[in-house]
Amino acid sequence: MQSLRTLAIFFSLLGSISLLGTGPRVIEKHKEDAIKLFRTYIQSENWNNLAKDIARGLHKKAVSIQDLETLAAENPSSLFATALTSAKRLATCKTGLKEHDLVPIAILAESTIACKPGKQFWESKEFGTELQYDPETNFFFIHLDKPLGEGRKKIVTKTLRYDRENPELFARGTTTFNIKDEMDAMRALKGLPCLLEAKALMTHKDPKSHKKISTIVTPIYSGALQDIFDKNIKLSFKQKLKIAHDIMQGITAMQAKGYVHRDLGARNYFYQATISKKKITDISAVVADMGRTIPASDAAKKPVQGNSSYISPEGFFRSKMKGNHYYQSDLFAVGCVFWELYFEKPAAWRKVRAYKKEELPIKERFQLHLSLIQKERADVQKDLPKPSKFGAKEHFITLILKMTDPNPRKRCTAKKALAEIESIIKA
Repeated sequence: MQSLRTLAIFFSLLGSISLLGTGPRVIEKHKEDAIKLFRTYIQSENWNNLAKDIARGLHKKAVSIQDLETLAAENPSSLFATALTSAKRLATCKTGLKEHDLVPIAILAESTIACKPGKQFWESKEFGTELQYDPETNFFFIHLDKPLGEGRKKIVTKTLRYDRENPELFARGTTTFNIKDEMDAMRALKGLPCLLEAKALMTHKDPKSHKKISTIVTPIYSGALQDIFDKNIKLSFKQKLKIAHDIMQGITAMQAKGYVHRDLGARNYFYQATISKKKITDISAVVADMGRTIPASDAAKKPVQGNSSYISPEGFFRSKMKGNHYYQSDLFAVGCVFWELYFEKPAAWRKVRAYKKEELPIKERFQLHLSLIQKERADVQKDLPKPSKFGAKEHFITLILKMTDPNPRKRCTAKKALAEIESIIKA
């Protein structure tokens, strides 16, 4: 009760500083009152009030980080001292938050962890940010209003995983849409190479709207492969092969698990680039956006690709497609991406929109689509030298032609495509 009275007096004094003046004696008196109050909170383990009042004290500049460090030194093994050290590490991440913003957040995080919430989801909107605890991963996240992008269903912002030793920034995608298929696929495919990994998958109800909110937390990448195409970023042939290898490794692993992606346009591969002197020196890629990813056994008669310009010829008659046919239609879409990756321009059949006009009968649209594919593939094939004179580039072009063969029975498999890329790299 006494501490509450002290608190009321302390913060009423803070509000009166402008009237009383800001001489050193006045300020020092406020600091002493604040430190006494904080010490009481620490002794009674009243972490919630400690976090709130430290936030207020730092904001009002009644206390400084140095004052808090002095207080922490009195009991270096306390939760408060641990939180203060953690806040310093959090401040090194590119969050836009300063150390004085992060101290109260770290106290709240440490007190939540100390309570061992177990299987209970927990969230709070204190100190101007959103905090969440995920019981599945035992991670504590500090969500930031730093936009990274916006998809058809999800809004993507930055989030900081709280960790005493190694805090990390991640991408956080949130939505009120039903994304159960996507979350199920990411759980089933977790740990496979070259697939976007979910660091956390959370679902909870918004306390105000009562709407179900789903959150997927993933690593942050340099961008999407489509960005490289749009910005005409030049890559060496070796770098193109590296991207192709990573993508095929992801697709092969996915198909080996019995899953089909069904949305393999260039926007749905993320790349990570190391840049030195304004040049890309190293690059890697992952297959991303599992929004349409389902087991092949459930795929029969479903839409073939999210972006219709990547649809394979057989995709025009999806009512006749069985689940395992989607492995090859996925491979055709990847072949279209490899075409643009190597030739640095999209395949002509993807740029022509006439075959998509609904007023044309489906058979006519199919024939137009097929004729465009056949023509451009023939133009590329006639420019190739004899196989005996093939180098690495010619072998890669031949692979692209195999992947985009309009006949799904003649199209190579993902496993064979991966093996061919590996043999080109080793040659």
